[in-house]
Amino acid sequence: MSHQVFRGVLFLAKGISLGFLCGVLLILLRVAGLDSRIGGDFAAFYGAGSIVLEGDRSRLYDFDYQKEIQQQKVPTLAQGEFQPFPYPPPVAAAYTPFALVPFEFAYWAQSALSLLAVLLGCRIALRVLPSLPCSVTSLFFLCLSFYPMTRAVFGGQNTAYSFLLYWLVLFSLQKESRVLAGAYSGILLYKPQFALPLAVLSIVRGGRKALGGFLVVSVLWYLLGAGFFGAGWPEQWCDGLWRWHATELETSAIKLLSLTENLGVYLPALSRYTLPIGILLFCLSILLLGWFSFRKREVTLENLPRFLLVFPGLLLLCAPHSVYYDSGLLFSGLVVLLQPSIFIRGTTKSQAPLLFSVMWLLAWSCFAVEFVGINGLFFVTLGSVILGLRVDSLSPTHRG
Repeated sequence: MSHQVFRGVLFLAKGISLGFLCGVLLILLRVAGLDSRIGGDFAAFYGAGSIVLEGDRSRLYDFDYQKEIQQQKVPTLAQGEFQPFPYPPPVAAAYTPFALVPFEFAYWAQSALSLLAVLLGCRIALRVLPSLPCSVTSLFFLCLSFYPMTRAVFGGQNTAYSFLLYWLVLFSLQKESRVLAGAYSGILLYKPQFALPLAVLSIVRGGRKALGGFLVVSVLWYLLGAGFFGAGWPEQWCDGLWRWHATELETSAIKLLSLTENLGVYLPALSRYTLPIGILLFCLSILLLGWFSFRKREVTLENLPRFLLVFPGLLLLCAPHSVYYDSGLLFSGLVVLLQPSIFIRGTTKSQAPLLFSVMWLLAWSCFAVEFVGINGLFFVTLGSVILGLRVDSLSPTHRG
């Protein structure tokens, strides 16, 4: 039964993925006016790259100025619409090549790079977990059609890059390429709420070499920002980030995943305290991760299925800020369920394919519940952590 359900999900995944790829091709060919409704969040990155290229860089976090630039440069935006850009300044600098071409072609290039990142991430996942009973192609289709990943890639977000870097860190640790593990964690600093936990994992398991790799990339990040925005860019960014986050709970409540932000949504009296509380929770989770990693540093990653399952969900829940498209990272944990040796404690039979299929389908059900004001992906994220705590490797009949 579970294998039949999984085959059905795989068939559906291929259909969704091929539909997505055809949609991108039609956009490129400007068929049926589809190019007038594309881009999603990519407008924020394109606009930031345009500011670096030919605008007033000192006003990067002036949201009225962001809106003005996007209205000039992004033809797909409605009158008065804009997408805020809260990322560190080096991210804006990295998107300047995209701003050299028209928005539609830049969006296509972003989509192509995201697809490549998903494909490479899936290849590396199979190297880290060789017992997965999937081909690279099947895993690629399953990942690309995972609802939040589909939303992220089609919407011009950077979740696919985070997915790739996540698996590069784990692969480097598995192969004892400690410098690379730290370096890949550093590259992820465009989302520091995800980079720092991975850096702690890398440093505890990889020692001084991993720390060195992380510090080198961190310094390069700083220098890249300083070259475009001056030595004081971290202060400029933190000020913009704080102002942006103050409005985020009001405008994007249905899209938030972190525990503290959802606390602010459901208890509005606490909304002004969600960011400091979130930072405190984040620091505590970093300390707990370091303690756990230190205790398990001699255990190989493939022998820690519960950790691999729970870790992506905890990244999202304990972060000071995480959004629906970030939950594409959940696929990195759910893929562990495809291992035939996974079972739920209290059972005698592996339900791995069925469990994966249920979570994959539940993620798509969130598309419907969003229309009635329910943040479904928050509960899917929470459920993946709870599920991860209930699984183990090797069936009971093979345990000593």
